[in-house]
Amino acid sequence: MLTRTTANVTTSLDALHATTRRAPRRWVPTRLAVRDEEGVVTAEYAILLALVAVAAIAAFIVLGLAVAHLFDTGSAGIPHA
Repeated sequence: MLTRTTANVTTSLDALHATTRRAPRRWVPTRLAVRDEEGVVTAEYAILLALVAVAAIAAFIVLGLAVAHLFDTGSAGIPHA
């Protein structure tokens, strides 16, 4: 671990921190608007996903009933011994 011995000496760790330090965040109204829209977009995607899931389940049910009807019709044509 690098430590400073005097106030005038700059270590490589200090230089690294000086280059990677972020500017202090200021309150910007547009930044809040973007955060609020992210929540709205997430809710829209959740609603869209739910609608797609409902449509897929309905399609599977209709397809399953159609296939079951085909098997019933086909098995009715086979003579029983």
